[in-house]
Amino acid sequence: MAPKIKWVEVLEEDRFAEDFKEPSTYFIVNAFNNAVFFFTSSRQKAQDMSDELYGKNHYIVRKVIRAQVR
Repeated sequence: MAPKIKWVEVLEEDRFAEDFKEPSTYFIVNAFNNAVFFFTSSRQKAQDMSDELYGKNHYIVRKVIRAQVR
């Protein structure tokens, strides 16, 4: 059983808003094209929680890539 980790689902239109800031580092994009963000510092814990919510190996947890402005 995966550890209980807080998570939040962000709607697609909110996610693509110009002023959107990702609430955490690890996320998945579900079948409704909404992002589910996991509040943990471990990718493996986020993957375990995703597997518990949606089924084993249904989604792969990704890491947010932030653009750097020079």
